[in-house]
Amino acid sequence: MSAPANATYYWDVTADAGSFAPVALGDDITLDACSSRLNVANNPSGAGTSICNLVNVSLFSVNWFAKNVTTGAFSWLTGGLGSNQSPNLYSLANGTAAANSQTTTSTGSGTFFDSVGTYAIGVYVASTTTSTYFTESISNGGTPYNYTAAFGGDFTTSLTNAFSYNGYLNNAAAWSSNFTVSEPVTVPEPAPLLLLLPAMVWIARRERKRSQQKFRA
Repeated sequence: MSAPANATYYWDVTADAGSFAPVALGDDITLDACSSRLNVANNPSGAGTSICNLVNVSLFSVNWFAKNVTTGAFSWLTGGLGSNQSPNLYSLANGTAAANSQTTTSTGSGTFFDSVGTYAIGVYVASTTTSTYFTESISNGGTPYNYTAAFGGDFTTSLTNAFSYNGYLNNAAAWSSNFTVSEPVTVPEPAPLLLLLPAMVWIARRERKRSQQKFRA
């Protein structure tokens, strides 16, 4: 087997928060950033890989945030930044991709999703800010290539800019489409039905006796 070829490029991170079906209060929401990618910028073959397939996963961070479209409220679901919509992104811890790429968040009392309404969820994906170069093995459907790529000046500290910049950018953010959180569907408890059972039996017996009396007459 031949050794993987080597090349030097720049990394370009893209973010994809996915989509969410309507959810009922009290249910969990699955967060999946696997459609986010690490690409080799300006590479004609479009070489890249899912964030979830990274060999050097410790060099990347993934964090989630959300907004209540109905009220305008905003909160980070991970990263510990609370309701800060304009943080310095360098303040986010590195190496959280393994924990946060695929995770869940709760709804209901005590959570950000504590009331019915329309919401959206966003994801922020970044490469580490502690190295100048790193190598990632990307097969792109063929012979694996060990791409050694650089970053440094291509890192934005603004979440707003992370939405709009592209090409040679080692961090990115994206919103999902809007989805609804609704009241849970209530299921009648069996206890009241059991209380009615003796009465229903009595009525059935009475009707049967009436029918028997009419038949004898």
